[in-house]
Amino acid sequence: MNKITSLFSYFSSGFALTNKSFDIYLISLALLLLFELPSLPLDFSLSVVLSLLSTIGLAVNFGFSISIPVFLLQKQQDKPLDLRRVVSVTIQNTKRAILPLFYLFILGIIFLVFLVIFLHPTREQAWQFFQDWANSGNKDPRLLILPIILSFFVFTSFLFSLEQRGFFRSMKDSVLLSFRNLPYLVLIIIIEAVSWSVISFLPSSEFWSQFLRYVISLYISLVIAASTLFYYQRVVKGEKNNV
Repeated sequence: MNKITSLFSYFSSGFALTNKSFDIYLISLALLLLFELPSLPLDFSLSVVLSLLSTIGLAVNFGFSISIPVFLLQKQQDKPLDLRRVVSVTIQNTKRAILPLFYLFILGIIFLVFLVIFLHPTREQAWQFFQDWANSGNKDPRLLILPIILSFFVFTSFLFSLEQRGFFRSMKDSVLLSFRNLPYLVLIIIIEAVSWSVISFLPSSEFWSQFLRYVISLYISLVIAASTLFYYQRVVKGEKNNV
C-alpha cells in the first residue's frame, strides 16, 4: 500500500509542476495546431504555404516535445522559461533527432511495402481499409495498442535531452528502464488508456472538436512528463531532491 501511495505521489507532484508550466503547455499547443492549418477552408495558394509551414512545424514540434524535460527542470527549480534558451535547445535537439527520424520513416515505408507484398490487397481493399479507419476516428479498440506500446518510451526524452544520449539508444534504454520499473509503467499505461478512451469519443470531424482533443491530450501528456521527471530523479537517478 505504501508503495502505491509513493507512486501516486509522483503524479501529485507532476500535476502541481504542470500547473506551474502553463507557458510550456501553450507553446506545445501552438506547435501542434500547425498541423491543422492546411485543413482550414482557404484558397489553394495559401493552403500550399500553410502545408509547408505544417511540415516544418512537424520537425520543430518533435524537437520541442523531446526537449520538454529540460524546460520542466527549469520550472521545477523556479526559474522563468527563457524563450531564447527554448529556441536554442529545440533547434539543437531537432538537429540531433532529424536523421534518426528519417531512418525510422524509411523503415516504416519498407515495412509497409513488405506488408503490401505479403498481404497483396487489391486497390479496393486498401481503399476500404483506410476509409474504415478514417470513419472510425479513434474509436477502433485495436488502436488502443498504440498508446500502450508508446508508454514504454516514456523515459526516451529524459535520456535524450537530459543525458544527451543518442536517439535510438535513448529509445532502447527507455524500454529497458520501463521493464525495470513496471509498477510505474502500469500506472502510465492506465492513464494513457483512460485518456485515449475519453478522447476517442470526442467528435473529430471539425476543427474545434479536434482542437479540444489537442487541449486534453497535451495536458495529460505534460502531466505524465512532469510526473516522470520526479520519478526519474528519485528512482532512476537516485536523487533525493524535489519530491
